[in-house]
Amino acid sequence: MQSSNSALPKSLDCILLPTDGTEFSDSIIDHASDCRGAEASAHLLRVLESPGWGASAFDAGLVSQYIEASREMSEQHLEALGGKLKEHGYEVSSELRDGGAADQILDCAKSCGADMIAMATHGRGGIGRLILGSVANRVLQHTTVPLLLIHPSVEK
Repeated sequence: MQSSNSALPKSLDCILLPTDGTEFSDSIIDHASDCRGAEASAHLLRVLESPGWGASAFDAGLVSQYIEASREMSEQHLEALGGKLKEHGYEVSSELRDGGAADQILDCAKSCGADMIAMATHGRGGIGRLILGSVANRVLQHTTVPLLLIHPSVEK
């Protein structure tokens, strides 16, 4: 059986970097920098999943405040992360989306023309994975572009 690299892009002009705002998630920048093309661009993505509770008339204001604060913090985080990427020589764009993380990552990869997705996986197993699911696993199963996954045990 012969393997073929024809599915791999010749150069990585656009790398999608999803982040959940954690320091671990952001560490993917160093790993992705090793893979980029000469004039690569980075597209940062932060997905905000709605809180797991419904807003009653009583707590609607609190939920709205929570969502607004989350959006502001996420936008600031993307801006700071974008600055670090620019130091690595990337042309940077970013966006904030709402919805399920895996679905939004997959949709964003298509819409921004990503040549690769580079993301961290929290490496949950057992009951944690059963309860929380695995964004990385879902992206891996459904992506049409190469995927670089970094596990917590990997140090650069």
